[in-house]
Amino acid sequence: VEIWKELENAKFPSEIQAEFARTSERPEELHSNWRELLYVLVRLCEPALVVETGVYDGLSSAYILGALATNGRGRLLSVDINDGTNVPADISDENVGWVVPQSLRERWLLKFGDSRDILPGLLEDASVDMFLHDSLHTADHMRYEFETVLKSMTDGGYMLTDNCRFNEVYREIISEY
Repeated sequence: VEIWKELENAKFPSEIQAEFARTSERPEELHSNWRELLYVLVRLCEPALVVETGVYDGLSSAYILGALATNGRGRLLSVDINDGTNVPADISDENVGWVVPQSLRERWLLKFGDSRDILPGLLEDASVDMFLHDSLHTADHMRYEFETVLKSMTDGGYMLTDNCRFNEVYREIISEY
């Protein structure tokens, strides 16, 4: 509860709101308990390395980065295809992740491309403490990402996914490991 309350005084949520004020798209996304839960998990687990696939506007990324900054350690590696249709038309000069405040970007490496092409090289010598899948939610793609990241996952690492109800892959992977 104490960590959750940190968000009431954190600077980055208001910076995100300022970014969203630039567009008329997705304003309902600002009050999501999911991202607050990500913040709390990262604060409690204190991961050295978080890997995320699927950035979209960067809301989840910003909450993860905000928690890493408060922890005073850790970094976030994100992968996204950077499809221009994922950026609101009224701010189309930006890339995905556009709502992540500049103040949080020093701990962030954002790679553009298909995770099938990027993850193997990105994780070659990595020790992943936390993984968040939020990219393509097909069974094949999710299985590929989970199995690829699991090869680099630390003992006791955390595997998270958004939209786990789209198929059974998350439950299958978790039960196998």
